[in-house]
Amino acid sequence: MARRSDHTRAELRDIIIASACRIIQDSGLNGLSIRKIAKDIGYTSGTLYQHFRSLDELIIETHILTLDALYDQLSQVEIGDTPETSLQMIAQSYLRFSAINKNRWNALFTHTLPLGHALPQRYDDAVLRLFNIGVAALQPIFSDDDSDRALLEARVLWSSLYGIVSLETTSNLSRFENVETFTHTLFQNYVAGLRVRYG
Repeated sequence: MARRSDHTRAELRDIIIASACRIIQDSGLNGLSIRKIAKDIGYTSGTLYQHFRSLDELIIETHILTLDALYDQLSQVEIGDTPETSLQMIAQSYLRFSAINKNRWNALFTHTLPLGHALPQRYDDAVLRLFNIGVAALQPIFSDDDSDRALLEARVLWSSLYGIVSLETTSNLSRFENVETFTHTLFQNYVAGLRVRYG
């Protein structure tokens, strides 16, 4: 087992977060505890509390890593001149990520902070980077003066896509239609409406 002298403070912080990510991936958010992380990395629970004030604070750090990993995957999608095609490719990449990282993805939306606790700015920044991928896909429809509107529409689409992915990861969507049909219909209809409104 590791000892306190084996790692710098920054290294240990990263080790703790990485362990939490692994446990969430393997056992889900309900399987995560400070005691389990401490056992996994060979430190005491008290040592972990020297780095994180609470389990909630640590979970938020795992969320940021998940959002960053999702961004890294989605940013590989080539954005073209046809919003429907770009959005469909983004959705396919998103679905692959959620399937591979099912428990970590679900943790993003099942975890809630205690009342009075705010998310850090880094979390909001990570979410905005994802929204901006949607903005880039929708950009052919909007003028440069409509950047705020493009962001709003991208957020609406992200929220709609979340619903579809959530149904897919819980195996509720496949009882009705396949996920490609849902996303294709969503993007075709939504973009058609945007073209009428802003074209």
